[in-house]
Amino acid sequence: MKKILMLFTIVLFLCGFTSSAYSSNKHSEDILIVLAHPDDETWLNGSVAKLVNNGYKLHIIYVTSGDKGSDRSGRGLKDELLAKEREKEAINALNILGVWDDIEFLRYPDGNLQDKIFEISEVIEEKIKSIKPTSVITFGPGGMTGHLDHIGVGQITQLAFDRSKGPNNLYNVAINKERSHLLALAAQRHGVDNYLPVEQVNKKISIHVDVSDVTYQRKLSPTAHKTQFPQVILDAWAEFVSESKYEEFILSRSRKNKHEKFIIR
Repeated sequence: MKKILMLFTIVLFLCGFTSSAYSSNKHSEDILIVLAHPDDETWLNGSVAKLVNNGYKLHIIYVTSGDKGSDRSGRGLKDELLAKEREKEAINALNILGVWDDIEFLRYPDGNLQDKIFEISEVIEEKIKSIKPTSVITFGPGGMTGHLDHIGVGQITQLAFDRSKGPNNLYNVAINKERSHLLALAAQRHGVDNYLPVEQVNKKISIHVDVSDVTYQRKLSPTAHKTQFPQVILDAWAEFVSESKYEEFILSRSRKNKHEKFIIR
């Protein structure tokens, strides 16, 4: 019973609640997640599954659909056809995590998001006003992988959050050095080199979320991205998930000071 209560408490802290606000009831708060590309949800797929399991309403926005990427499925898809396929893959991946609706693709050109930061931030600001989320989740300053679109989406969402007056907290997806090296070593064992996230942080991490109870979904959801992940990457990811039982977030902004550190080791 103590373990069950602890898992529920973790999710509450992820959304900016204190332990005093804890209740065993399901929650109805809205959470907005803003990502760059289809497949980006993989970095927080365990937390997505847990939030859904605990009754939170998730709204997930992909700013671009990855039209400039490479098709690793062997079908030779390019441009608009590739983007449409990747949108389907993202929906399938989110379905595995329990998200069935409120999935939106803004379809901005892949690779050029930093050229449209102010334009897109206005769109996200309007989404925030419409959805009225309790918390917003996106990439941090380094975009985890150093991808310019990831960095751009973090800047876009932060600007929209700052100009809006609704959400209590803005969280950045994070990965510490230990988990980064676990991923890199798993990749190397499967013949993939230089698979190390660029943005490795330790001191600023606000929350460690125990996602061991959704391991199956964490492993399965990336398999939906057939144009993105070859089998060696899927095998490496599955090994990494088996070794890394938690996900991390940094509290970037907080309006009402309701957040407290809650670290699961």
